[in-house]
Amino acid sequence: MLFEKYQYNSRDIVKRGYSQNCIASDENGQQFWVKWILGIEKNETKAKILSDKLRHLQKARHSALPPIIEYGFDNEITAYAIVYEFLEDARPFETSFWEFNTQTALSGLIDLADCLQELHTKFKINHGDVHPGNILIDKNGQFYLIDFGLADITKTLSQEKNLEIFASSFAAPEKLNKLHAGGFPYQSDIYSLGKVLEWFFNEKQETIPEEYNLILQKLLSNTPADRPQWQDVLSFLRKLANASQTESVWVSFRAGHENEILELLQNNAPIFDLAPKPGLNFLADVILGSFICEGVLWIKDERKLLFNGINYFSSIDSKIAERKIREGKKLPFKFNYTYEYPQNKADLTSYFQKWSELKAKDISLRENRRAVRDELGFYSELLKEELKVIANKSLRLQYSSFKVNGDEIVFQIKENEKCSSLGFLQKHIEEGNDVNSDGFEYIIAATGDRKQNKETVEFAGKPYEYFSKDKLFKIKDCERLKKENIPVTGYIFENTAKKEEEKNRQLEAIKKVDKNEVQNPDLIYYLFKPNELPPSFSDYTPIEKVWQKDDKNIPFQYSDNQTKAIRNALNKTPLSIIQGPPGTGKTTVITEIVFQILSSKPEAKILITSQTNNAVDQVLENLLKNDIPILRLSGITAPRVPIIRKHTLDRKLEGWKQQVRETAERNFKNNINSFKQNLQKSNPFASTIFEILNEVKDWNKAKEKIEHIVSRIQNLKELHNLPKTKSEAIPFIDNVLKTNIGEFVKRQDLHRDWIVTINSLDEKSALNQKLVDSIRVIGATCNHIAAKKYNKYHFEFDYVIMDESGKATTAEALVPIITGKNLIFVGDHRQLRPMLTATREVEGWLREKFKKESDDLENWDDYFNRPSLFEQVITQIEPDYKAQLTECRRSSEQQVLLTSKCFYEPEGDEPIIPVKRDISKEHNLPLAVNSSILFIDIGSHTKNEKDNNNSSFNKLSADLIAEILEHLNKYPKVKEYSFGVITGYTAQFRELKKKIDKKKYQNGINNIWKWNKSEDKLTVSVVDRFQGLERDIVIVDLVKSGAGLNLGFLEVPNRINVALSRQKKLLIIVGDYHGLINAPTKRLNGKKAALQLYLEYLKPEWVAKAEFIKQLAQ
Repeated sequence: MLFEKYQYNSRDIVKRGYSQNCIASDENGQQFWVKWILGIEKNETKAKILSDKLRHLQKARHSALPPIIEYGFDNEITAYAIVYEFLEDARPFETSFWEFNTQTALSGLIDLADCLQELHTKFKINHGDVHPGNILIDKNGQFYLIDFGLADITKTLSQEKNLEIFASSFAAPEKLNKLHAGGFPYQSDIYSLGKVLEWFFNEKQETIPEEYNLILQKLLSNTPADRPQWQDVLSFLRKLANASQTESVWVSFRAGHENEILELLQNNAPIFDLAPKPGLNFLADVILGSFICEGVLWIKDERKLLFNGINYFSSIDSKIAERKIREGKKLPFKFNYTYEYPQNKADLTSYFQKWSELKAKDISLRENRRAVRDELGFYSELLKEELKVIANKSLRLQYSSFKVNGDEIVFQIKENEKCSSLGFLQKHIEEGNDVNSDGFEYIIAATGDRKQNKETVEFAGKPYEYFSKDKLFKIKDCERLKKENIPVTGYIFENTAKKEEEKNRQLEAIKKVDKNEVQNPDLIYYLFKPNELPPSFSDYTPIEKVWQKDDKNIPFQYSDNQTKAIRNALNKTPLSIIQGPPGTGKTTVITEIVFQILSSKPEAKILITSQTNNAVDQVLENLLKNDIPILRLSGITAPRVPIIRKHTLDRKLEGWKQQVRETAERNFKNNINSFKQNLQKSNPFASTIFEILNEVKDWNKAKEKIEHIVSRIQNLKELHNLPKTKSEAIPFIDNVLKTNIGEFVKRQDLHRDWIVTINSLDEKSALNQKLVDSIRVIGATCNHIAAKKYNKYHFEFDYVIMDESGKATTAEALVPIITGKNLIFVGDHRQLRPMLTATREVEGWLREKFKKESDDLENWDDYFNRPSLFEQVITQIEPDYKAQLTECRRSSEQQVLLTSKCFYEPEGDEPIIPVKRDISKEHNLPLAVNSSILFIDIGSHTKNEKDNNNSSFNKLSADLIAEILEHLNKYPKVKEYSFGVITGYTAQFRELKKKIDKKKYQNGINNIWKWNKSEDKLTVSVVDRFQGLERDIVIVDLVKSGAGLNLGFLEVPNRINVALSRQKKLLIIVGDYHGLINAPTKRLNGKKAALQLYLEYLKPEWVAKAEFIKQLAQ
C-alpha cells in the first residue's frame, strides 16, 4: 500500500523506461493514477530537488495540468512516487494520435502551449522534456502535460534505448549538447512543442501549408534566441487550426430566426455560458455579438446544437451579462455552421464536457469563497483601520542628551507638547516588556519632521524603564546602534514600517485566499467547512520506530492519544488537529511528528510557526536537541535562546562560509606541504625558492631575496637577474630549475580567489538560495514568514505545523497556512482567544460597528471576543481528524486534577491525567502547608479601585505579593527556580511592577530575580501575554475584593485557565476568597463560574489569611 492509503495490484503496474505506473484507489474507492520514478534513492539530493519542483508545480492550476495529490518516496517499491488525480481512459498522445483529426489535435496543443506560457510567466516553471509520451488525453479529449522537471533529474537514470532515442528526437539542441549555444529553459519547450507538431503531421501523412511551415521552422531554430515567444506560438497554432480543414457544426431551430442566427454564428466567435449541472445533454446560453440565444441545447447523440430563439444581449441584467462574458468559453478555432446535415460533422461534446467540469469547479470555489468572505471581510476592514491608526499613534519623543552603555542607550527626555504623553510612553514600555515582545525598531533624527529627515540612525531594542523624576528613558538589548552617528540632541521615533508591513501581510493573505492563489485550495476549503472532510482510514497502532529517547537512551512510550495525534498528522490530509492542554507535551509530540515526516519523506519541507517567537523557539530548541537541522527566520531582534541564534539566516550563511574557508585553508595547507616535500626530494634549492615565493607577498622583495641567494651559485647565472614581473619570472625559474612551481602558483591564486569569493557572499547571493533550499525545517512566526525580504525564496511547504493556534486571529493564521499543502493545527481553545486589537481607537471603531450589527449578536463581549480559526475548526471537525493530549507532566497531581475538573471536563473534553513524577520535580520548600497550591486571602474589608481607563487595581494585594516574594527569597532553593507574577489587569500590572522593582532595588529579592541564564528569572505580566509560557513558581493576583464584588472577565474560563496553569511546582493565588466565591455571575446567568468552582475545590488547609503569611514558612 502506497503511503498507507493508496491500494494497487502489483500485476497492473506498467513499466516504461525509468518509470512505471498503475491505477490505485483509497479506502473510499476513489481512483488515482500513480507514477513511480525508478533509480532515485530515498535520501539523495535528486529526491529533494524533485520534491521542491513538484511542490512549486502544485500551486499552479491549468486545465492541461493533472492535479498532483501527493508525492514522496515509496519504501515498498523503493522508488519515488507521484500520485495524480485519476484521468479516466487516459492514454498517451504517442499511441493515440491517429484518433484525432488535425483541428482537434491542434486544439489540444493550443491548450498545452497556453499552459506552458502561463507556468513560465507566472511561476517560472518550465517542462524540459515535452514529447508525445508525456502528453496524456482523457476520455473528453482534454490534453494534459505530465513529468514536469523530470528530464534534468532522470537524465542519469537507466532508460530503454528505443525510448531514449524517441524522447531525444524532440529535445532542443542545447539540451543534447552543452557546447551548443545556450538559451532560456522556456525556449527549449518551444522547440520541443514544435517537434511534436511536426511529428503529428508526419505521422498523419499530412502537409503543413508552406506559409505556416516557415513559422514552424522558426520554432525549430537551432539558435534559441531566434525562436518566437509563447504568445507568438499560440497565435501561430490558432491560425494553423483555422487554416486546416474546417469541420461543420450541425444546428437546428425550434422558434425560427434560422437565417439570422446562422449569419451571427458565421460572423462571430460564439461565447458559450454553460448551465452548472449537465444532464444527458448540455444546456448553454450562447452570446453572438450584441445578441444572446438562451437555453441552447447540445444534443450528444445527434451531435447537434438546438436553438430556441434570440434576444438582445442588453435585455439582461448588466451584472449577469458581465459574468456570462467573463465565465463564458470560446471554441479554440473557427467552425462552419449549417442546418443541413454535414459530411464532416464536428463533435463539440469534448469541449462542453471540459467546460462543464470547469464550471462545476468554479461554482464550488465560489461557494467556498462565499463561506469565508464574511469572516475575511471583517478582518480586512479591521486591518485597514489598524493601518490608519499605527502611523498616527506611534512613539515620538524629544531628547536633550543621550548616553550609550554597551547595548543600552539612555535618553534625557525634553518635554514637548507635540510629542507622546507620559501615559503613552508608559504603555509603550509595557508592550516592550511583554515576555513575547521582540522589542521595537527606532529612528533617531536631528529634527521632529520625519519626512524631512534625510540622515537618520535606525536601531532595534527593548524599552524597559522611564524615571519621571530625572526624565530618563532607557532602551536595552540594542542592535545595529551606531553611537557615532547619533545627533547630540534630537528626536526618537518608533519605526512603524514593520508594524504596517505585518498588517499588510495579513491583508495580502486574505486577498490570496479570495483569489485562490494558495498552495492547496482544498486545505482552505476544509478550514472553513471542516465538517465536509471525508471519512478516512484511521490507523492507531503503536508507532514502529520512535525517534525520541529519554535520558537513559530508551525510546519514549507514547500514550494512545499521543499516538493518535502523531498518526493523524502523518495520515490525515490536508488537515489534522491536536488539542494540547497545558503541560501535556505538545512540543514532544510535534518533535516526533517532524522526525516521522522526515523519516518517511526526507525530501519534505516543514514550517514550524506560531503567533509568538517563544512558541516557535520552544519547538525548534527541542528539534536541535534531537539533532534535526533547522533554519530560524527572526524579526527585529535575534532569538533569545542561545542555541537557536546560530541557526538564523545570516548566521547560517556565515557559519557555512567559515566552514568552507577553514576546509579550504586546511586542504591547501596540506597541498603546500606535499608540494614542498616533493620539491625537497627532487631539488632542495628549488624548495628554498618556493618557500620565498610562498611566504613573501611583495614580489620586489621576493625577487631581491631570490637573486641574493642564487648570486653565490655560479651555475645559476641565468637567475642572477630575474624578469621584473612575477608572471614572467616564475616560468623562467621553472625553465632553469626544471620544476613546476608556476602551476602551483596558479592553484594558489585560484585558492585565494576562492576565499575572496566566499567572503563576498551575502544573503543576496544565489548560493544562499541553495542553502535555504537544502534545509527541510524552517521556523518563523505567523507574520514573519511572509516578510518581503524572503519573497525571493518562494516559500512553499509540504507541512505547516502551527503551535498555539488558538491565540492567532484568522488573518494571522492564514499568512503561513496559504504556503502549505498540509496543516497540523496545534492549540487549545480552552485557553485565551485572539486579541482583536490593542488600540483604543480601533476598539472604538469596533464598538460603532457592533452597534450597527447588534441585531444579530447577543452582546459586545461575544462580538469582540471572536473565536480563533482553530476553535472554529476543532468544534466542527469529525473526531477522527482530531486528538486531545491528556497526560500532564508539567504540574503536580493536585494542580492537574483541578485544571481538568474545572476547565476541560465541563466542556466535554477528556479528563487530563497527572503523570506520576519524581519528588525532585516538586517545589520542596519547607512551607507550613504541605501543598502545591496556596490561596492567600486578603479578605473583603478593602475594595479594589479603578484607574482612568477603567482597569482594576488593588494596592493591598500588590503589597502582599511583594512581601510573599521577600519571604520566599529566604529559601536558598529558590535560586534554582523561575518565577512568574500574573494579573488580569494592566493597572494592577503597573502596581505590581512598582512594588516588586522597589524590592529589587532594596536587594530584598536577589535570589528570586537574579541568575546566570539568558531568560528572565522573574517575569511580571498580564495574563494575555503569558499564554504558552511556564515558570516553576507562579503567583496569580485576582485583584477583585470588597463589598459588591463584580467578577467581570474573571467569569471567562479561558483567561482563568491560562492564569492558573502556568506553574510547574507551586501556585500561589492572592485574592478575596469568600468575595470571589459568592459573587453573582452575569454572563452565566447565576451559574457558578469556573474560577468559583476551582476555589471551592481547594482544601480548607490550603487557604490562609493574609496576616498569617509569615507563619507559612516553617
